[in-house]
Amino acid sequence: MQGGHEPLSGRKERTVLLVDDDIAVLQVTSRQLQRSGCRVVTASSADEAERILEAQDIPIVVCDKAMPGRDGLDLCRSLRQNPKTKGIYFIMITALGKPMEKVRALMEGVDDYIHKSFEPSELLARIQVAQRILDLQEQILQLERLNASIAMVTTLAHEINNPLTGLLGFLELAKVRITKKPLQEDDIEKIKRMLERVYEQGKRIEMVVRKLMNLKEYSTKTYLEGVEMVDIDKADVLSSAASQEKDETENQRENIARPK
Repeated sequence: MQGGHEPLSGRKERTVLLVDDDIAVLQVTSRQLQRSGCRVVTASSADEAERILEAQDIPIVVCDKAMPGRDGLDLCRSLRQNPKTKGIYFIMITALGKPMEKVRALMEGVDDYIHKSFEPSELLARIQVAQRILDLQEQILQLERLNASIAMVTTLAHEINNPLTGLLGFLELAKVRITKKPLQEDDIEKIKRMLERVYEQGKRIEMVVRKLMNLKEYSTKTYLEGVEMVDIDKADVLSSAASQEKDETENQRENIARPK
């Protein structure tokens, strides 16, 4: 492995895990990457690599395919099955020459591969590609979170505004009615009906808030000016038997306490 290399610059520094059973290769490659600005951790087996990845958040793995015991492809398969490590960018060092062998490696979860007789500059370039892809994935995730937040705020503004307006309106009418002197029996009945409507609107607001707090999966629908909002009616809400029983008990108590 020979050749010059340019240092990494202007990019979020990420740690690279090098995995190879050849200690001499590990040391040489590690020094070359460190001189280029990479933070490097090393492992001499697939088992050791998995232990390191369980303990540390390392987003890029460069692994030799041919190792005694578990090879690099087995390590890659195992990482893809683990929720903690399935998003790792995996570069395999391999002597694979046949196209179908390369296709199989990619199908097994390898993101990129490099020939065993690589130049340091080529490995560094592939790590930079991994950095760009990980950066883009982070940007997409941030954008998705932002869009989800906007959809949630829009939903709150829309779904709660209508019942809240009704609730305040009925309270205002009840306030006007209750200040009448003398207060007639008819006035009391009307105030009771208004408070009943206030209760209904309050329960509607409670239902919207509870659905939003327990969202598991949701779809959106277009609101004014193309803004997306959560479709409450189609939302998949997390609900346990215990919480349902609690809700039913609370409703029974409320029904008993409410005026007839």
